[in-house]
Amino acid sequence: MKLSQFLSLLEFVCSFLINLSFPGYSAVDITGNETNKLAILAFKSQIIEDPLRVLASWHESFHFCSWARVSCSNEQERVVSLNLQGKRLSGMLSSSIENFSFINLLDLSGNSFQGEISPELGKLGRIQNLNLGYNLLGGGFPPVLKPHCPTRDSSVAHG
Repeated sequence: MKLSQFLSLLEFVCSFLINLSFPGYSAVDITGNETNKLAILAFKSQIIEDPLRVLASWHESFHFCSWARVSCSNEQERVVSLNLQGKRLSGMLSSSIENFSFINLLDLSGNSFQGEISPELGKLGRIQNLNLGYNLLGGGFPPVLKPHCPTRDSSVAHG
């Protein structure tokens, strides 16, 4: 077994054990933010290759806040961080990420996402770190994003 496969398996097992430790996060729990759940499932549906099986825990058997590489706020169960840097994912950049209104870190760099960067990303008012670099994306950061994020770290360099 390759080291990357072992680490992906270990990450999945840890997510599973954490899910068992918190009975409030069950597969039938409807108290979480449904918009964020649907948005992250829509994002996943656009991914056509996941060679490291990073998204193995991303299914409805687990609460989306316990999924690998996803962090949520404690109080409202909203996605605040999605870090998939360098995970060799490929597919279309889903417009569903525009629904993560509480997200402050979105790092999709070092993958093979395709498509255009949506102007709707400008609606992510809490974003502090946005990195889409090293992908196959067209366009650039929407002009509406730059005035709202003058000191924030954002990159689409190298593709």
